[in-house]
Amino acid sequence: QLIQQDKHSIFYERVTDEIAPNYTTVIKHPMSFLQMRQKLTKRLYKSLEAAQMDFKLIFTNAMTYNTPDTIYYNEAKRVMEEAKKLTLNYKAKLVPGE
Repeated sequence: QLIQQDKHSIFYERVTDEIAPNYTTVIKHPMSFLQMRQKLTKRLYKSLEAAQMDFKLIFTNAMTYNTPDTIYYNEAKRVMEEAKKLTLNYKAKLVPGE
């Protein structure tokens, strides 16, 4: 569902220095939806919290590298809010009454 929220496919593939100069100098732990999908396929996430950390990493990386006046920063902020809502809804389904 979050990939569908990424209307411009900004967060789908890993960011490279060719796309964003000095990205790997600024961002020490790059993450993308594609990398997350690969980790899910390989069953590398041991908990919901581990997956949440990678989601958060995608958006905080975008907001760290980009300035607030860019589409990348603003989309990161918007999609991160959607991720929070989806997570709360998912947790509510897992543990009714909490």
